[in-house]
Amino acid sequence: MERRSKLTKISVIIPTFNGANRVLTTLKSIGSQGYKAFEVIVVIDGSNDGTFERLNAYDPDFKIKILEQNNRGRAGSRNRGASEAEGNLLVFVDDDMRLTSDCLSAHHKHHEVFEDLILSGGQIGDDTKNTVSDFQKFKSHLERQWHDRFPDGLMLLDEDNLYLTAAHMSIKKTTFERLGGFDERLTDKEDFEFALRALNLGARVGIDKTILAYHDDFQTCAGYVNRRRQYLRAHEKLLDLSVLYRATHRHSIENEGVKRPFYSLFSFRVWVRWVDEGRLRFLPVRVRYWLYRIIIWSQSSYFPGKKID
Repeated sequence: MERRSKLTKISVIIPTFNGANRVLTTLKSIGSQGYKAFEVIVVIDGSNDGTFERLNAYDPDFKIKILEQNNRGRAGSRNRGASEAEGNLLVFVDDDMRLTSDCLSAHHKHHEVFEDLILSGGQIGDDTKNTVSDFQKFKSHLERQWHDRFPDGLMLLDEDNLYLTAAHMSIKKTTFERLGGFDERLTDKEDFEFALRALNLGARVGIDKTILAYHDDFQTCAGYVNRRRQYLRAHEKLLDLSVLYRATHRHSIENEGVKRPFYSLFSFRVWVRWVDEGRLRFLPVRVRYWLYRIIIWSQSSYFPGKKID
């Protein structure tokens, strides 16, 4: 039997870096929630795009705090928001997410039942409405494939299938403080490290994909390759920083072997440019998406070069 605890307020924490053109969409989706006992904390992380001015002119019908700081990264921004939170349930949402109207209510219900739960909600790209380029449709396709691997309802995870996305997650403030927050030394994979540390300290980590948000991440192929390279660098850094990660990480990025000559064929930047220019759209969808995967894998895992502009 799980021990129940009364939750009275949710603090929705949104880190944003140069997100002036995104964050208002996220805030409008939060304003449409059926659950109304919440505050919103937006942490502007060293932005220079007028985010503060846009937010200051925004007049929602819910309580909102706008915090500015020098750039500390996602981990530092989320920790700052948590430290200022008045609610006893924290819901972390990135500035490119759109929550469905029952999202906060569904998070709240799970935490009314479970103690020490860290919960990821679902996130998928809305490829039928907002995506424009062929690559955006492909990225949305990847997110939906990942999303569909989980069953409906709450699924508790262990080290063998561990997953956590701080782009859409919830945790009681007392649990967050007990675990020490996100590791600010990490610029990526900070959510996975947090989940691994949480399991080691006796907390639960779960996902409920039916608590749905749409991910409006309109990346180019070049941007996605750069993001993958950041992720792999974070993997190496985490291996250096975390004994727990080294002890439990059972796979490494393949970078040698018989596949390397094959991937070298797709390691030239022109492939990325062709994807973003739509020059491969003459290919059937299945073949085209397979080729996109090969190009991304080649230019990130096998032949990670300089940042692609």
